[in-house]
Amino acid sequence: SFGIDDDPSPEQVKDIRRREVLRATKILGVPEKNVIFLDFVDGTLKENEKARIHLQKAIDLEPDNPVYYENLGLFLMNSGVLDESIEVFQRALHIMPDFFPNWRNLGFAYANSGNYIEAINCLQLYLDNVPQAQDRVQVESMIEELKMRAKRR
Repeated sequence: SFGIDDDPSPEQVKDIRRREVLRATKILGVPEKNVIFLDFVDGTLKENEKARIHLQKAIDLEPDNPVYYENLGLFLMNSGVLDESIEVFQRALHIMPDFFPNWRNLGFAYANSGNYIEAINCLQLYLDNVPQAQDRVQVESMIEELKMRAKRR
């Protein structure tokens, strides 16, 4: 387990995300066997249309499951399809507004698209509602960087 003051490695962050997803799916009553983890780190999914098809099939099967939208949103964001990823994260939040990792993801997507004010708002909402966030230090640092970028505009 990692504390607030820790600086988790990318592998530790991935482990934290997996635990969050499994906890959320348990709350939603989704069988754990239906959870598909995709590794976004190596970038190979950018060309992998099969992954997108599988993610869309999961949504078609369980359209009220925000975790599937989260996975699709992450895939799109990491593929550089930012406008669509923002729409997908917003759909997930419409289904379950208190699924706070999606507020963080939406903030990242806004930041990547250059919408710094929306990014700051989403990331701050995430931190306000997840006081023990494992990635708190990184998100706080990102918020400060986004504030500086927003001032320069």
